[in-house]
Amino acid sequence: MASPLSKKGFTLVELLVTMLLITIFTVGLASVNVMAVKSNSYSRLSTQATVLAKDKMEALKNMNYDAMVSGGPETVATVFSRQWTVQNNVPVTNTKTVTVNVSWLSNGLTRTVTIRSIIDR
Repeated sequence: MASPLSKKGFTLVELLVTMLLITIFTVGLASVNVMAVKSNSYSRLSTQATVLAKDKMEALKNMNYDAMVSGGPETVATVFSRQWTVQNNVPVTNTKTVTVNVSWLSNGLTRTVTIRSIIDR
């Protein structure tokens, strides 16, 4: 006759421990997934802000040198705020230093992309 300890199968405790480990693993994966989604969102917004800054810089470079002036802020794509400054004769005479800033809110923090260029006459 076989004793009760020699029966094959899993005990209730073994099943509960296994379920606990699976639950902990699943929760860990979910938190990694949330962080990946937030990171992707930030990267997407950062890329869009960089494109908006470069677009404005190109538009300013294509303007008449004497017509180039500071401006903004202007709302772009309902999320971004873009402004630009034009400094005359900086760093030397007959040049303009143009700075374009694009800002947006991400997770309650203001993020900013800044690009700068020196344009000569």
